[in-house]
Amino acid sequence: MSDFETKQIIENQFIPYFKNDDYYKGTYNGILEIIEKLK
Repeated sequence: MSDFETKQIIENQFIPYFKNDDYYKGTYNGILEIIEKLK
């Protein structure tokens, strides 16, 4: 994965949920996206 792809996942999957104190959902969505990218 490139730095750009990693940054996109963090900005689009982790941060929006973390801002709403929904750490579980942010982490879950972020990890799923990482898994999809690595397939």
